[in-house]
Amino acid sequence: MTDIQIEAQCSTGVSRQAIEQALVAAGKDLGHLRPADLALLEDFHTMGRIATAQLAGLAEITPGDEVLDAGSGIGGTARYVAKHSRCHVVAVDLTEEYCDRTMAQPACRA
Repeated sequence: MTDIQIEAQCSTGVSRQAIEQALVAAGKDLGHLRPADLALLEDFHTMGRIATAQLAGLAEITPGDEVLDAGSGIGGTARYVAKHSRCHVVAVDLTEEYCDRTMAQPACRA
């Protein structure tokens, strides 16, 4: 696969600009975002946060575990798992925009 094919396959159509516009419309200050501010925008998979919570529970993740969130988007699942399981989570995504350090920064605070 080429980089262009990967980007086309992995793109959600939700750009950083669209996410920022939605946050501003919701009254959020982009300079002072908290992880909870992104909660409604970050679970792109079927059943969203409910599925994340159920799968994390089934996996019985402990604080000593290291978890890989492959296809992390803007980091919601990684933040959830790190916070609730108190473990180390590495988040990766093929979509360059989601890997932007400034976009991923809230995930680093999980």
